[in-house]
Amino acid sequence: MISTFAEGPQGVTFLVKHRTNGKTYILKKIECNDDPEANRALREVMRLTKLSHRHLAVPRDAFVHWDSAEAAMYLCIVSDYFVTGDLDSFLKEKSRKGKSMCESDMQRWMGQLLHAITYLHDSGIAHTDLKPSNVYLTPQMDLRIGDFGIRTVIEDLHRFRCRTRTAVWSLYWSPPEVFEGPHGSKTDIWSLGCMLFEMAAMVHQSVLKSREVLLQLRVGDRVEFLETLKQIGLGYEKSCHICDCVMQMLLADHDVRPSARDVLKMHYPRLCINMVTNKGTETPK
Repeated sequence: MISTFAEGPQGVTFLVKHRTNGKTYILKKIECNDDPEANRALREVMRLTKLSHRHLAVPRDAFVHWDSAEAAMYLCIVSDYFVTGDLDSFLKEKSRKGKSMCESDMQRWMGQLLHAITYLHDSGIAHTDLKPSNVYLTPQMDLRIGDFGIRTVIEDLHRFRCRTRTAVWSLYWSPPEVFEGPHGSKTDIWSLGCMLFEMAAMVHQSVLKSREVLLQLRVGDRVEFLETLKQIGLGYEKSCHICDCVMQMLLADHDVRPSARDVLKMHYPRLCINMVTNKGTETPK
């Protein structure tokens, strides 16, 4: 172990180095109640390791560990460490400098995110905790979505009386249905819409201001949201298509909000996907 990387409601995260290859990884350590429950969660995480997509940060490995010193059972998940950081830090720093997103970069990144999310949904997996801090930057400045499926594992462990504290959903990126009852893959569409809104709105306002607007939108206050869309409309060549896409993805009604496959049929997302695939007819794989 190199150091403690972060502590949160989903467990403790460490920066670790592989003894054989010398590479640095992230290890997430989640406390469980007993061996059967931990192994059930382990099987779910191992299912995630079988996924393969160039814009997903798939878990490298997982195992169950008994810590005799703490008399506790842990589920441990090993993932890649991205020295370049995450999208959250990138956007905040860019915003701090008063810079906006390049339209082509925003289009390329949205294509990568939508491509990966469609693949996840087609594989029967919803991320349900999609946000900029869970999206990582490669040295080539491409995006990879991480921590997918992990919150579902945590919630399952909770139902099995896991001693880890309840995961706290980020208010900025969570649609209304998260706090009202069962939710599924369309939660990710809301979160993608939030990311597109935040990146596009940098032409007009700071990242922190956009998050305040998103929080207001989640509770039904659309005044500043609509005003920001007007400003986005003045800032980009494809602004009308961007705004239309954001409006559809941030529909409060879960039943009316489009699925990932529905989003792919919209004009702006098709432009984004084309930048990733270079083929207008290719669908995410």
